[in-house]
Amino acid sequence: ISVCGFNRGELADFIYSDPQRARRAASFFSAHNAEAEEHLLDLGQRSAFERIARLLGHLVAQLQKRGLAERGGCRLPLTHGHIADATGLTTVHVGRTLREMRRSNLLSLAQGRLTIHDPERLQAI
Repeated sequence: ISVCGFNRGELADFIYSDPQRARRAASFFSAHNAEAEEHLLDLGQRSAFERIARLLGHLVAQLQKRGLAERGGCRLPLTHGHIADATGLTTVHVGRTLREMRRSNLLSLAQGRLTIHDPERLQAI
């Protein structure tokens, strides 16, 4: 992670001094706001199965954009604790849910590798 501090007023002046830059900034902030709202829905209204499916699907999509994942899966060295922290679940519940996902032939996560057996179903969830 890289962090860079900006003076809020100077940043606003920079963004709004160019209409194209302002549109790009608005699009960027809108996308991140929508992502934050989806995360709130994850925590408040989605089941553990849906939360974990969304998290893993999102991570794979981001890795695919960078050429680090193929359609069938990717290297993803996450522990149950990482997934629990990201989804607001306990590690025990994460383990149970991943087991259910394996049994339903949706995906498997073992030895630092995520394998998606049914990408269309994962996307639908």
